[in-house]
Amino acid sequence: MEALDFRLIGAQEDSFQVLWKNANSAQKVVHALLSGKHIDPLMSEEFRFLENHPVAWEGFFEWLGYKLKKSELGGSPFFYLDPRTEMASLSRLSRGATFLGLFLAWHFFLQGPGDTDHVASEEIFRRLVNSYPFGLLRPLFARTAGGINQVELSEDQAEKLRGHIRRELADLARYRFIDLKPNHRASWEDLVVYKLPALYRFWELALSVSGNSGSGSDLDLEQLVSQVWGKLEDDG
Repeated sequence: MEALDFRLIGAQEDSFQVLWKNANSAQKVVHALLSGKHIDPLMSEEFRFLENHPVAWEGFFEWLGYKLKKSELGGSPFFYLDPRTEMASLSRLSRGATFLGLFLAWHFFLQGPGDTDHVASEEIFRRLVNSYPFGLLRPLFARTAGGINQVELSEDQAEKLRGHIRRELADLARYRFIDLKPNHRASWEDLVVYKLPALYRFWELALSVSGNSGSGSDLDLEQLVSQVWGKLEDDG
């Protein structure tokens, strides 16, 4: 994406003056949100800028074809963009990442308020293979036909599945649904998943699924997903 010249924008639109006067901080906000990231209090500089000047930011993103939205989970707020025109590109999540986000949201919901905010990657893997048949997990997480090609979960296929799950966790972390500690390059045994406020958006999807499942009509999961993030990635 071509860098935006906030000084030029400010000269044209007085309502954006506070943005071009703080061009470096403004570009951090724009680049983060346009790349699909959610901005929460852990991104302190960007979050404060949005919090302190909501009118200017709402007008600016409306001018770009987006609606700036704010939501929260358990008192922890976060910002994200909702495209309002066909000219604005949509962020896309794979089926595996969407499924994993729903799975993690459900996991943390079961922990209850005030309880743990993290889970080890190996615990996620264990819960998945104990909860779902490998025949379901295999096509869900293997984006290419040659990724996992056995029916039963062998030791070798388990390692491949861990690698695929790790890739989807990294995708969720890139958009700041979750955080990976100590860092995304850590060994699988040391990798820990921490929930971030934006994981709440998966509850929006889950509630949509729940609300539509009893409607008597066929449930179009892809349509429901597109209402939250855009169309599913066509990964076969």
